[in-house]
Amino acid sequence: MTMFRALAIDDNIQVLKTADTASGSVASFETDLTENLIECECEIVYSQASGTPTPSNPIPITTFSEMNVVQMSDITNKSYFDGLLNGTYGFVDLGSLNWSGTGDTYFNIAKSVIGAKTVNDINMLCSYYETTSGGGDKTIYDTTNTIRVQDTTYETATDFTNAMQGVYLIYELATPTTPTITEAQFKTLLTAFGIDGELFNIPFGQNVAKGVLDVLSGKLSVEWLAVDLGSLSYTYYTSGTNPIFYASLSGSKIYATSDIPDCACSCYKVVGANNRTNLASNLNNYECSFITNGTNFTIRNDDYTDPTAFATAMVGQSVVYELASPLIVQLTSNQVQALLNENNIWCDTNGDTDVKFLLSVGKAIS
Repeated sequence: MTMFRALAIDDNIQVLKTADTASGSVASFETDLTENLIECECEIVYSQASGTPTPSNPIPITTFSEMNVVQMSDITNKSYFDGLLNGTYGFVDLGSLNWSGTGDTYFNIAKSVIGAKTVNDINMLCSYYETTSGGGDKTIYDTTNTIRVQDTTYETATDFTNAMQGVYLIYELATPTTPTITEAQFKTLLTAFGIDGELFNIPFGQNVAKGVLDVLSGKLSVEWLAVDLGSLSYTYYTSGTNPIFYASLSGSKIYATSDIPDCACSCYKVVGANNRTNLASNLNNYECSFITNGTNFTIRNDDYTDPTAFATAMVGQSVVYELASPLIVQLTSNQVQALLNENNIWCDTNGDTDVKFLLSVGKAIS
């Protein structure tokens, strides 16, 4: 999970006490973080579901190549914008849809058209119409399979559709997806809903598995990296009992013979480290490990003999590994200032976020 910590001190406070915590996919602060701020850090940690991964049954690893920071003047409807950043909610311009019906009854669109959740009374937020559970003039509501708008201003679906250009609906998705909302789209939604704010996308320049971002200094200390297995250059080693593939992982921690590498792989089981000869004798098929006293990563897969073909087959699969020394990424001064502006701060790194701060600073919003 990820952790966002903000600690601040007031001149009159002698003993620091944690006031409250808030957990979720984002952390919100309804306060001016620039006042008396002494520490502000975001800890990034990769995640992987339980199970034994194999090439035919990979277990994907969630890592982070960027971070979103949102500033909003009003976070009353924070959960909807949270959903957009986490792929559980979608949004649509109502004027882009092919509506049917008349204003005397209702205009409707099938939920399947926009991928909305197919149950009655889903969570929806519209930039123009009030959402209700039972309808009424100038309202938007849903049934199990349709989104409906009642508005007697318009007689035909064509007139209604034309008038809905720039009216937005945020709604629950039937199936969560990989977030794709851009900074420009997020800003468009904030404007449509009359909210003053901004989304700042901060690229890390690395595929980070573990690290800590110090907001005050703008330094991201990358402790673990993730690499695509298909991007590595492999050697096919056949001098042991079983043939294996091995490749170098740049900057990897060097493991001793007795170590069990503290890493994860999306499609191979990780086992204890050893030298190349022993690994060739002891690795089972679809297992991986590190060669001791070096940075080589070793894989046994009896389905391949050619290193190039093996690398091609591994494209899209990943391993996360600990670095011997942290890699420092420096954010720009503009990015740091964006993080510290006076406004509601909403930090999102596509994982869980915990926030802790003092009563003197503000109110935690879960």
